[in-house]
Amino acid sequence: MAADGTCTRVSETPAYASGCHSPPPSTHLPGRTNDGCVLQLGQPEPFTDAYIHAGSSPAAREIEDTSSSLAVAMALAALEASRKPLQTLEQISAALTMCAPYLPLRVEVEADLNSSTPIPAVGTAAMPAETDSASTTSTAIPAVTAVPLYLHVLGPLLPCPNAQALRTLEDILLEDCDGSRLPLCALHCADLDLRRLRMGEDSDDARPAIAAAAQRAQSDAFLDLLLSPTSDAHSSCIVTASQLLTFLRRIVSTRGAQLTTLHFTRCYVAPHDVGQSIPLPLATLQRLRFEHCSLTPAHIAALVALARQQDALASAKLAEARGVGGLSSSRHRSFGILEELQLSGSLTPECISELLDYVEEQQQCSEGCGREVALRLLCVPLLVVR
Repeated sequence: MAADGTCTRVSETPAYASGCHSPPPSTHLPGRTNDGCVLQLGQPEPFTDAYIHAGSSPAAREIEDTSSSLAVAMALAALEASRKPLQTLEQISAALTMCAPYLPLRVEVEADLNSSTPIPAVGTAAMPAETDSASTTSTAIPAVTAVPLYLHVLGPLLPCPNAQALRTLEDILLEDCDGSRLPLCALHCADLDLRRLRMGEDSDDARPAIAAAAQRAQSDAFLDLLLSPTSDAHSSCIVTASQLLTFLRRIVSTRGAQLTTLHFTRCYVAPHDVGQSIPLPLATLQRLRFEHCSLTPAHIAALVALARQQDALASAKLAEARGVGGLSSSRHRSFGILEELQLSGSLTPECISELLDYVEEQQQCSEGCGREVALRLLCVPLLVVR
């Protein structure tokens, strides 16, 4: 304000431009900003590259991309050459830490405390008796210690310039880990779009809607600005999503006999993709959790249909085995050993009752085979509770 009473309007300058700079980290909570947003740690490359590329020429950008891709390829080659058998939780954690900078999402591992896998401390082995003595001696020897693993695959998904990172991680989990000492008993997927998006098979009219839905499913506001559905980066993201589904399918297919827990948090899947995008080994699961997932009655119907299909296939295989070898062993049934079930979304009492009736039927058949199992924990949306 001047001395004569006139005012001059001064334009306001924002503290930072949206989509270009992030707020300063909070001093109270590590990994969080002052506005409460969680920062994605361990994956700074896509964001850093975006800032640098914003003001660079196309030629410089191409050179920089080539140099970055070469550096990533060399690092992954060195990681591949350093692979070795893994027998402890510490060893697999160290291997995941080395892979982390090159993965399109976070992958963590911990001991599965809910697993019923026996963990023996010591064992005894008998020593051969001497020829001049009738007594036998025994000595205590260390037994194989099994550490059941809980694998966390955490989104949101970012574009990955090199698919070798996921393949290397897959080899580490399936080939380097000793299955007897490090059984994979639990898998947790969070903030992922698990719908099957096939490049080249979707119509041109439907693809923008699918792309936009995928962005809303696994991106926050900052990622929406950085990776718009019409950008080249979004096409890369779809390719990476396909690679991730392949990775998860191979993990579950190979370790399905060991899996007792499947946990999905804020994941999206179409009803026709239930059990297809990721296999669901319903006969071995003790805990099946859909937390904050947008399930519908169509999803529940697909889950029941999948269970019936798996049971029919198991019955056919058992009948064939009995006819060939005269076997009389009982088969495992879908939901036969299920102890915990969590559902979420826009569900109805009718669809939940249909699922629970099938679970009860299967568990009664399992009790007839000598297995005493009962569903002891059920979590359903509050709106369907009467």
